[in-house]
Amino acid sequence: MKQVFKNLYCRWYYACVIACFLALYPFIKFAARNPKRYYRRLVRLRRYFSVTGSYLAGIRYQAKYESPIDWSRPYVICPNHTSNLDITAINYLFRQPFSFLGKVELLNNPLTGIFFRSIDIPVDRKQKIAAYRALKKAEALLQSGNSLVVFPEGGIDNSYPPKFQAFKAGAFKLAIDGKIPILPVVIHNAWDLLWDDGRKSGAKPGKVYMTVLKPVETDSLGAEDLENLSETIFQQMNTCWEQWNIRNLTKI
Repeated sequence: MKQVFKNLYCRWYYACVIACFLALYPFIKFAARNPKRYYRRLVRLRRYFSVTGSYLAGIRYQAKYESPIDWSRPYVICPNHTSNLDITAINYLFRQPFSFLGKVELLNNPLTGIFFRSIDIPVDRKQKIAAYRALKKAEALLQSGNSLVVFPEGGIDNSYPPKFQAFKAGAFKLAIDGKIPILPVVIHNAWDLLWDDGRKSGAKPGKVYMTVLKPVETDSLGAEDLENLSETIFQQMNTCWEQWNIRNLTKI
């Protein structure tokens, strides 16, 4: 019976998000015709529909900051990835303009496709030329003063309960090459409410907790520091994740 409820609730969650998307779709479609002019508006619309739909379904978000954040600067934002809720969590968390760097398959998603054809950056890792062009587009975005969200694990792993997966180098190379600070974000329990897309385990209402770690500066780093930077941030995020789980996961 519990699993039946979770399956029904998962459908309710997506129904709420889709309803909010459809309500705003005329405005999204209009702005997407000229993404350079309406970049900020598209970021706001993406936030409105995803966060409002989530709240209507009964899923809330709460963030803790390890240190004050200077929002006037661009960042390479690096969250862990265990759930579709992670995207909404990032939309909730950051109100300044930013784009997602994500897999090319998101172009075919009915909710994310219009954004990946306008303000977000799809990357096809199987095609070297296409991947190179995506990274160049990401570099230009950061140099224009906007932030970029990259899930350094590269996707959601099949293991359950989830654990941190090895980080890919792309996010850290972008940060070092552009001298852009990295902002690590640990999304603690989104997987417990909705793991992956919810098809296997369903979903349940609740609150998603996040910790925004201290920004990591890259001004003095070079290509030789890439591996060490990736490992350092992995350890910081994984430690935060494990400590939070020990303190809180049995209580929620």
